[in-house]
Amino acid sequence: STQSTGGDVVRVVRIVDENWYHCHLGDEKGIVPTNFLRALVKEIVGKAREDFDDLNVAHLRVDRNDQIILLERVADHWWEGVIETKVGRRIGVFPLAIVDIVQGQATFDEIVAAAHRP
Repeated sequence: STQSTGGDVVRVVRIVDENWYHCHLGDEKGIVPTNFLRALVKEIVGKAREDFDDLNVAHLRVDRNDQIILLERVADHWWEGVIETKVGRRIGVFPLAIVDIVQGQATFDEIVAAAHRP
């Protein structure tokens, strides 16, 4: 297990709850308390072009114009994301086809390119 001495850049891939994030540091994966982290702005944000709700509880219900923070690519055309609302957050998987990337395009392109390398 890897132990950080501070200053490491980890990638948050899932919000466990308000106090814990699931993170990756190189090949290491683990749960990190949120008070140990400081945000670097490299978020990938998408804006929904249309509604999406297929009633699958694992899928993110999306309303047109929602801002979605893309957390992790889970399949070729599906991502896990989070939508912050006034009453909390919704987390789930959604089809990439319904969003336009509005922030973090370079980071998004790097992730997609890396996924398609042999």
